[in-house]
Formats: sequence, C-alpha cells, structure tokens
Amino acid sequence: MRKFKIATYKIKTMQKNNSPSRPVRIVVLADLHCTVYGENNIRLIQAVYKINPDIVMVVGDMLVSKPDKPTDMDSTVFLLKALVKKYPVYYSNGNHEYRMKIYPQIYGDVYERFQKEIRSIGVVLLENERCLCKAAGMKMIIHGYELDKRFFKRFSREKLGVEEMNQALGRPDEKGYHILLAHNPVFFKTYASWGADLTLSGHLHGGMIRLPLLGGVISPQVQIFPKYDKGLFHIGRHQLVVSAGLGSHSIKLRFHNPTELVVVELQ
Repeated sequence: MRKFKIATYKIKTMQKNNSPSRPVRIVVLADLHCTVYGENNIRLIQAVYKINPDIVMVVGDMLVSKPDKPTDMDSTVFLLKALVKKYPVYYSNGNHEYRMKIYPQIYGDVYERFQKEIRSIGVVLLENERCLCKAAGMKMIIHGYELDKRFFKRFSREKLGVEEMNQALGRPDEKGYHILLAHNPVFFKTYASWGADLTLSGHLHGGMIRLPLLGGVISPQVQIFPKYDKGLFHIGRHQLVVSAGLGSHSIKLRFHNPTELVVVELQ
C-alpha cells in the first residue's frame, strides 16, 4: 500500500499588529502527479480532514504533462472537490500545468478543462494573481506565481530578478502577511528580496535520493545537491517551506525520501 508521512513546520509570523489569535494551520499539497492514495485519494482526503486545517494551499504539479499519454485529472479533481467543501483551497500552477497551458497544440484542451473544472467547484486558481485571506484575525495576501518555462529546462542556470517578479505579480506593498506560492524553490533569495514573508514550494521531490548529512542528491534541472531540497529555510525574517511532494513522474525514484503531506502552523 502506497504511504505518505506528515511533515509539520511551526513558523512565527513576526508581525506585531497582524498576529493570529491562535495558530493558523495550512495544509500544503505539492507534486501529486496524478498519484492515488486509495480509491479517489480517500486516504489523502481523510488525512487532511483529520488535520482539519484553516486553509489548503496547492503549489503545483498535481497533474502530469505527457504528450504521448492522456492526463488523468479525475482523481485530482475529486480530491480538490472533497477538500474545497470544507476548507478554502488556493492553487498555483507548477511546470506541468503551465506546460499544458501554453502548449495546447501538444496537450489539447486538458488544461482548459482542468482550470474550468476546479474553478467551478470553488478552488481559487492564482495565475500570477493575488487574493486576500483572513484566519484567526490575521490578514494574509496569497500570491500565485507562474515561473516562465525557461526556468524549468534541464541544466538550466537562468537567473530570476525582482523586476521580473514585479512585472508578473506587482509589488507586495499591501499591509499584511505575504504568502507566495511558487513551485520552484531555487529562487528563494529573489522571492525574499521581492517581499514574500513565507514562500511555499515543491518541485524538487526532496532531491529524489537523500543521503545522511548531505540531503537531496539531484534536482529536476540536474543540479547536484540542491540547496533548497525539502524542509524549512530562512533568509532573515523571510521563510521558505519546501515539500518533498506526494508523487513522482517519469523517473519514479525515491530513496530515504518518503512522499509527504506538509502542514504549516503560523503562530
């Protein structure tokens, strides 16, 4: 039976005039890649119900983009439908959704149907957009960032600048706690410089193979020992949580690296 673990991170928001009256619990879903945990993902749904979060945030790659294989989005839609009935769900695309979005000549109308379906059930899809969210008296501004396809190419060493983020998202000038949903964690320094208080990411699958003391071995861009592989990272007051993901695709390799459901508690 396919299993996943639950990884919990407690984060102090450090905003005196915007602190929650109690811990705000966020479930983070990343890199499911059409993986199924029980019929219609029932075990994953039950796990989220047991956690009973205030918010669910999805940081992309819930689907798999393969030109030669139809994408099965039914189990993912079923999962989202079960969650949005009980909790607000915010969704930002990963490179797989983005690829299907910009190349309809290759993938057909899969993305168009997917985005219409999840919007219709109440999921808030953020495509270089922001929205306001409040929980336990705390004001949060949630930004969903779509990185350009060039940042996901194999062996890519592209640099992301703050101005490129400003052009896509605008400046995070509004008062509140700014949460950035950005699939690729590699650019954490830029995300922090842009103004994200907390960034939620996935993409690296924990480095696929994990070694004691060394961490994840390789990234999807074939970078050896990537810095932001999984877990909690800090740059000053700015924080990053990287999920090891809930699934795999293409090279389905994990060693000392279980799939995981991430919980973030804002205090």
